[in-house]
Amino acid sequence: MSVSRGQSNALLKGSYTYEMSGSFFGLGSGNGPFERAGTLVADGNGNITGGSDDFVQGLNPVTTTISGTYAVASDGTGAMVLVVGSTQLEWVFTLTSSSQLTLVEFDSFASGTGGAFLQNPAALGQTPQGAFAFRTQSFQSDYAAQSAVSSVGSMNINGSAIVGNEDVARNGTLGSFTMTGSLIAPDSTGKGSMSLSDSEGVVDTFFYYVIDSSTINLLEIASNSTGEVNFGTGRLRSQTGTPFSNSSLQNQFVLFGTGSGQTSSFGAVSVGVFSSDGNGNITDGSYDSVVNGVALSDSALSGSYTMGSNGRATMTLTGPAAGTETVVAWMVDSSFAFYLSVSSSGTQAGTFNQQDGSPFSNSSLNGQFVFSMYGYDNSTPALVDRVGVASFDGNTSLTLTNYFVNRGGVRSQTSANAATYNVSVNGRVTTSINGVSNNIVMYLISTGNAYLIVEDPNTQVAGGITQQTLQ
Repeated sequence: MSVSRGQSNALLKGSYTYEMSGSFFGLGSGNGPFERAGTLVADGNGNITGGSDDFVQGLNPVTTTISGTYAVASDGTGAMVLVVGSTQLEWVFTLTSSSQLTLVEFDSFASGTGGAFLQNPAALGQTPQGAFAFRTQSFQSDYAAQSAVSSVGSMNINGSAIVGNEDVARNGTLGSFTMTGSLIAPDSTGKGSMSLSDSEGVVDTFFYYVIDSSTINLLEIASNSTGEVNFGTGRLRSQTGTPFSNSSLQNQFVLFGTGSGQTSSFGAVSVGVFSSDGNGNITDGSYDSVVNGVALSDSALSGSYTMGSNGRATMTLTGPAAGTETVVAWMVDSSFAFYLSVSSSGTQAGTFNQQDGSPFSNSSLNGQFVFSMYGYDNSTPALVDRVGVASFDGNTSLTLTNYFVNRGGVRSQTSANAATYNVSVNGRVTTSINGVSNNIVMYLISTGNAYLIVEDPNTQVAGGITQQTLQ
């Protein structure tokens, strides 16, 4: 890896909380999916001086202190060696800014993707309080497609007590429940624990990691009553803007979701844009998806919705090719929501982001961006993760100037020659990059952010781009 040139280690400094989802392979034992999350402290000089890793693969989480080293190049790409107990892990990353980085596991025996976020020191050790909207996604390793569980909802935290409402998709069936729970205050690193019980009697237990007073990451840590291991992550965001009404969902929103198809826990990905009139109608939109390896491209979208005062929206989205999807969304505020969708082809969980900057054109994409891709495709090995730097010229040219690839343990650092891209007025971007994909589709949230999926045959790959602000 070439990360020593123009070294910029000072860009990575402070206490970060991270999350990583992936799989082990080729080991004598312990192969299969895993989740990990934790905290790490970077000193700005290339050293990881402290932190703690929580690892979930067996029936109980394993918590281990960490140390390590890292190097950051001038373009924001970098590599990190983490010593986790007796295990050494190699991660590569690209910095969006000094407060956020996108991660890929870069070991020969494992692959995975995730991210890390700079923590606000003032929020560490402080118990979260108030109203939060949330999303969780989990599955059981032995029954990944059939037992995927996703939830969205809102909760109010008062002291250590939690009350709230949630919508849950279990085995393709959508249900609405009340819930109660409790949490233990975080330690000085921002890590605490939380237990939630819904009105159907299902109990979920999480570690939580404070990013700031309004944003919290979750890691599911408990197996169920039959001894099956649940793998799950989630996020809480402070909810503002109540009471909500139909007018709270107005103008253009970009949707992005991932979830289970009929054969895999990562068998469905989707991205699109829709317009809402603030009166309960989805007036138009465009939608792309890949479900069980079959792509649906640029399908028209319309529908209707009803918004409750608590921020819960029930929606029906329809299209001549996409069919009908039942959607439940919980608003964080009038510009962002967590959602669940259920259809005959699978269940997805994701986000709505209000779109800013339309009408768009090729000039809307200009500058250096972090890009990430994760999933599997029709090559061998199929499992593939990428992270690196992409440059758009504001005209027609896109170049992947420097990026890392982990294809099922086969690792490389490379670049891709200039490709062409095209931006539609609604923010839909298409491109083909030699050696990466013949059919990449993105939807712009703004001139600085987009979600993407890959629509090649027998491929399930998703990701995104974010403009860099390195200082």
